[in-house]
Amino acid sequence: MGSTYSQLHFHIIFGVKERRSLINATMRERLHQYIGGIVRKEGGVLQAIGGSSDHIHILVALPPTYERSRHRSRCKIQFIEMDS
Repeated sequence: MGSTYSQLHFHIIFGVKERRSLINATMRERLHQYIGGIVRKEGGVLQAIGGSSDHIHILVALPPTYERSRHRSRCKIQFIEMDS
């Protein structure tokens, strides 16, 4: 019997509302660590993360069973709560 191998990579972009330059160097480091923790907690692997003062790019490997829409919403909601 054959076997199946899946390797799913996603490029996710989060932008600051109205593209305002709100992500400074200190916040960027905190944000990268925070998102990496969420990805690991959900069973994914953070491949790369970067961006500028108004957006962040994330390259993440997720298992094929993971619900992508749940992941995106969870990151947004959790960081907004953390920053409040």
